[in-house]
Amino acid sequence: KGRPGGGLGLFLSVNVARTLGGSVTAHNRTQGGAVVRITLPLAALTLEKDPFHAL
Repeated sequence: KGRPGGGLGLFLSVNVARTLGGSVTAHNRTQGGAVVRITLPLAALTLEKDPFHAL
């Protein structure tokens, strides 16, 4: 409380990551701010074939 934002972005990020089989971790930095890491399995990514950049 007393800080801007309601945590909705973090809530959405965690739910999307979990839906895709991943996770979210966060920790405070001693010099201020925070580090948030989103980890997703490679299988959760789908690459579209681009005929203009095909090998």
